[in-house]
Amino acid sequence: MKPTEARQNVFQKYEKLGRKLKKLVYDQDEAIDEVIDAFIHMACKPVQSPPRAIFTFIGPPYVGKAYLARSLAALMDDYTAFRQFDMGQYTTPEDETRLLGQVGYDGGQDGELMVFLRSRPRSILLFNEIEKADTRLQNALLEILTGDPQETGLDCSEVLVIFT
Repeated sequence: MKPTEARQNVFQKYEKLGRKLKKLVYDQDEAIDEVIDAFIHMACKPVQSPPRAIFTFIGPPYVGKAYLARSLAALMDDYTAFRQFDMGQYTTPEDETRLLGQVGYDGGQDGELMVFLRSRPRSILLFNEIEKADTRLQNALLEILTGDPQETGLDCSEVLVIFT
């Protein structure tokens, strides 16, 4: 297959995905177009640092941010797993251990996120209402997701991250 044919197939694949999403998620055409554009760019450029992409969906409650993320995960054949974390459940500093585990300690126990990503490295993660999470947890989460796999012990280079 010639490079131009491969690129054409990428465009067709993601344009089709965009049309399907627009049928499922109403009044979010601009957000869908932005996501599709990002996927086209990612397909044409190699990953330079983890994660594969970070999206932030901003808007008032109940406009379809989380639904768009779930629909995207359901329609994407490239990603085999989806996990939604309700960040309202992680409001205290102690909740960091439950989500991330004992980061940096040898023999420490993995948290919910770490267990999920180790078994499903090519996945879509939705962190719903990230603003409700403890600030320390938000910083630790970004460090894990964007950090060097040698240091964090977790390769997030094929992970799509969505914050709402």
